[in-house]
Amino acid sequence: MEAIYIGVDIGSNSFRLLVTQCIRDNLCILHEDRVRVQLAKGLDENDYLSEEAITRAVDALETFQKKINQYENYQLKVVATNTLRVAKNASAFLQIASTVFDKPIDIISGVDEAKYIYKGVTRHLGIQDRTHFVIDIGGGSTELIVGVDQEPKLLDSLPMGCISFQREFFDNKLILSSQFEQAHEKAKTLLAPVVSKFKELPFNEVHGCSGTVGAIWNALNHYGFQDNVITRESIEEIMREIVRLGCYDQLARLGISKDRVHIFPGGLAILHAVITLFDITELHVSTAALRDGLIYDMVDKT
Repeated sequence: MEAIYIGVDIGSNSFRLLVTQCIRDNLCILHEDRVRVQLAKGLDENDYLSEEAITRAVDALETFQKKINQYENYQLKVVATNTLRVAKNASAFLQIASTVFDKPIDIISGVDEAKYIYKGVTRHLGIQDRTHFVIDIGGGSTELIVGVDQEPKLLDSLPMGCISFQREFFDNKLILSSQFEQAHEKAKTLLAPVVSKFKELPFNEVHGCSGTVGAIWNALNHYGFQDNVITRESIEEIMREIVRLGCYDQLARLGISKDRVHIFPGGLAILHAVITLFDITELHVSTAALRDGLIYDMVDKT
């Protein structure tokens, strides 16, 4: 029987579980699950996680534990990302989580997160002799990676995510063009120190992954864009439409799910800034991401 590999991604927005077998370097998915915890929303102004956020997180991990217990003879890797990197009570959270989830949780650095993301996306693509630029906009951070084939050459992790930008620039009532403009300027400021060094490594293809990019792609398709890529023009068109709609209860018209409506503009503003500053003409959407990278990393070490 083929070995079983399990990856758990404790993200700032969603917690994800992926159970696979790896057959000739291709992942065969046995089970996958996602719980929208929105852990980053639980951070207060002093970077302490609220009791409510911890409860949501623990409930999700308990659900994952029950599923993991159905398997035997597996390899497992569990990582936590930006929110637990910055939370001052992260150790208290880990202690509480251990009462229902008995697997070790590794709070990884932004650079290590970027490495796993790149490995997951490029191994899933299986393309050789190409230079890739991979972008992952999460709930609390954005990872940027340029590499050749499956080898990352330049990695960075920036403290901007769909939840953090939503909280800073957008309210829960009206959606205004001025909010997008302010968010864009902040993203430009954060991106400015890394743009020039990334542009020194010309890339053949650009890939975006994870929930923010996927949600934008779905909204574009719902709106009428049928291309297989995201462009600056399509993003700006959907931004204008969102401002025209004006309020969050209207965003369902674009096929945006109820649980993503109130973080969608923040992620959209970040992606618009990235595409603009890096002069990206086409961005391809990848279904693989960090969790896939965790699996491939275990496979490589077997």
